[in-house]
Amino acid sequence: MRIVISDIKKTFKILDVPIKKFIFEANIKKINNFNLQLIMDKAINTTLIIGNGFDLSMGKHTSYKEFYEKLVKNKGFWDNHSGNSLLEYIKDNGGSKEFWYDFENIILHYSFESENGKKLKELEKSKTSDDRVVEKIVAEVKEGIELLKEELVKFLSDAKPDIKHLYPTCRIFAAILGASGKNAKELVTSLFERKKAKEIWEFPNNKIISFNYLDDPSDFSSYLQFFIDEKVKSPCSPPIGIKADDLVNMFVFLHNSLDRWDRSNLHPGLVFGTNDDERMPKALYFLRKSYQLGYDAKKSFTDTLNQSKRIVIFGLSLVGIDYDYFKEFFETDHDSDTEVVIINKKGALDNIRKILKKKGCKRQVSYLDIDLDIDKSSIVTDAVKMNKEICYSNFIGLCDTIAEESVASEHRKIVQVNNVFEVRPKGIGVS
Repeated sequence: MRIVISDIKKTFKILDVPIKKFIFEANIKKINNFNLQLIMDKAINTTLIIGNGFDLSMGKHTSYKEFYEKLVKNKGFWDNHSGNSLLEYIKDNGGSKEFWYDFENIILHYSFESENGKKLKELEKSKTSDDRVVEKIVAEVKEGIELLKEELVKFLSDAKPDIKHLYPTCRIFAAILGASGKNAKELVTSLFERKKAKEIWEFPNNKIISFNYLDDPSDFSSYLQFFIDEKVKSPCSPPIGIKADDLVNMFVFLHNSLDRWDRSNLHPGLVFGTNDDERMPKALYFLRKSYQLGYDAKKSFTDTLNQSKRIVIFGLSLVGIDYDYFKEFFETDHDSDTEVVIINKKGALDNIRKILKKKGCKRQVSYLDIDLDIDKSSIVTDAVKMNKEICYSNFIGLCDTIAEESVASEHRKIVQVNNVFEVRPKGIGVS
């Protein structure tokens, strides 16, 4: 299947639809038949699903704990908004938490445990209306959410990858693009084999779904550009400039994204909120991520999973709303040979195994501790029913399998990439 980005842009320019908005919606919503053709007309070899743990493994400081600590250090933030009950609730309850799902859970509990939440629930129960009270509470909560988003953008603007090592994240990203190698130089050489002509690259029929807000393809590009070894001070030649926008039909921001080059703006609006808990007052349903995504998002996500031969979940907790996306896939008994590999730290893996067992997972799942040596045996498989024998035993084996399988596949994605590497964002590169 031949997909050239410039052709898509020309087509949708006629419809006066912003291309970035189309990219987001076309991948997570069944907005028309063209959407289904884009993501489902052929089987996907490997779908890589990445969460905050993926960015942390790249050396980015993007944890919730660090975000909260930054808010604490910025004393003016709490003082300037001391009258906002949502922010006060977060201030009082968020200090001991560590993960983003904890943060989302705090916002959820505010919705029905705070005084404002209780007022809204009482109004619902009594079936009486007081528009002024409801409007005041809703406006206050929306203001708090927007202020948090602004602080989150500032926080993420400093999130740079650590460029001193070739992290597992870079290896698996390269594998998804059909490249493999023992070091960065070999990865670059292998990646250039995907280049067929000026600005035209041929990538495998794989997919990446990001629960994060950052342009990881651009960070991956930056690493390969400048850090083949520590002595490199300028881009390799010819340059690589792969960004998320270039991988329009391979890379999906499930919760939308920040502009890589101008993070001062919300681009075009982060999906930020909680799961669908029945205890939440209806007036605050706008806090639900599903409300912001649209009702077809989860189904489109499940369709992508079911179209994939292999699913690799890297750095995602599967707690709360994260699990909701996978619920149908894990809990439905399908006669499928789909491989599922979950990559995370040991503590997170133990928690995920407990969650899947409690939920009655009907899939064969393999677990890989990312802190172990990547070239030693480390994969552990929970075989609910052994549909398919795993042909790799460690992280390197997994990456090599993805890359080699991708190269051998008949399915290809032909994409146009702007290969002129743009001016590096502040803080990226060797000084």
